[in-house]
Amino acid sequence: MKLKKLVLKQDQNNVKSVQQLKDTVCKQLVETLALNFNFQDYMEDFESFKQNPIYKYIHSRNDLYQNIVQDIKKCSNLASVNLLFNHCSLQMLSENWFKNFLEAFNHCQKLTKFAINVLSNGISIRQARILGNLLSTSDNLLDVNINLQFHSLQDQHLKGLTSGLMKLKKIQILILDISHNLIRDQGALLLGNSISKCLSLKNLTVYLECNYLSENGIESFLEGVFKCKQLDYLDLDIGSSIEISQSTLKSFHSGLINLRYLQYLSFVYDSNKLRNSSVDNLCQNLTELKCLLHIKIDLYNNQIFYEGLKQMLDKLYEIKDLRTINLLLKNNSIEFEKSITKQKNKLLRLKRLILFHLEY
Repeated sequence: MKLKKLVLKQDQNNVKSVQQLKDTVCKQLVETLALNFNFQDYMEDFESFKQNPIYKYIHSRNDLYQNIVQDIKKCSNLASVNLLFNHCSLQMLSENWFKNFLEAFNHCQKLTKFAINVLSNGISIRQARILGNLLSTSDNLLDVNINLQFHSLQDQHLKGLTSGLMKLKKIQILILDISHNLIRDQGALLLGNSISKCLSLKNLTVYLECNYLSENGIESFLEGVFKCKQLDYLDLDIGSSIEISQSTLKSFHSGLINLRYLQYLSFVYDSNKLRNSSVDNLCQNLTELKCLLHIKIDLYNNQIFYEGLKQMLDKLYEIKDLRTINLLLKNNSIEFEKSITKQKNKLLRLKRLILFHLEY
């Protein structure tokens, strides 16, 4: 069945489009299976935007967006939702409206895919809790994508959000970008605990870089991740500019053994002061992942020399069924060596390998 998709978009340069949507939205919402709510205003000056007729729609009790809250409840067939807000959007819309808007999706019993992208420093603690409440009452969600980067999020924000994540018993795909925030170890612990409750999870992507995490916070988070034993896809960027000890690094990667179905693995250690001796701990358990087909390792801006790269290539050569290798080691201390070319050619001779990419 081909999805019928309804796109709701505010554009200050096309006021007629808002009026036209007002006339047609009730009919289309009942039938639509996919809803793309794109609330962007593209204005440079908020004060000048107040003179635009669309501003009156937004702040009127009978405006298009208020009607949508009621009409969404009629979407008995709705399966997919994609919400895009920017900073000014959330400033103009009250928290009560945001609450009513998200709660309207509780009436959509067939909803399986939910995505929300809130751009640039605009979500409050209460709105994060409202989002968590929606997740906790959406029993059939299989695919969730949440982008809250650059928001000054703190642990208190995650408390509300993770309370909903841990109740997603059927979820199979989770993408969570909370990079460039103010999250500390307690928030990482909450996140790890909530993910560990998602036992059906198969595909996990989490970006945590540029927060205020220590080794303990990262370890707490990863302990939760490694309890999701059904994972076949794992993409993690867990931090930057954190000096990670050898013992901690070893414990991080020992948990990979639990992921026996893993086919894709990507991890980033950016500016973590890793040395040649770190490579063994990074790669020690990779050969135990019997299903692993694709690997990406990003070790940008560390202290790895040629010997460390050589050791890594040797380890990867031992992974029997590996199809793609993507190694990013720029801004380390690796100089061109003929031996690197020899090892690269050794890997390329493997008939199973279809992609080998190396940057240093």
